[in-house]
Amino acid sequence: MVEGVAALVEGRRKAIEKPGPAPAGIESDLVGAYPKDIGAVVVQAKARDLGNVAGDVWAVLDRQYSLEMADGAAISLNRDGLFSDHEVTEAASEIRP
Repeated sequence: MVEGVAALVEGRRKAIEKPGPAPAGIESDLVGAYPKDIGAVVVQAKARDLGNVAGDVWAVLDRQYSLEMADGAAISLNRDGLFSDHEVTEAASEIRP
């Protein structure tokens, strides 16, 4: 357990010193080992500006919306009830025709 805490502290220190790719080479790093444990591979991961990520998400959502509208299909804002009423209202106000 102590090794795991030390690994977290070391990982945080390295991440602050050099933002961007996840810190590597930390002994007993359970966080760093997790992607490998589940079979995920991240090659040269880079930090991205949140505004750029949001822009990419909007582009995908706008494309999906356009495709659905072209097919005459309905869009579900709250499939599986994952969002609160407030979140659904806010999302609905953002949909662009």
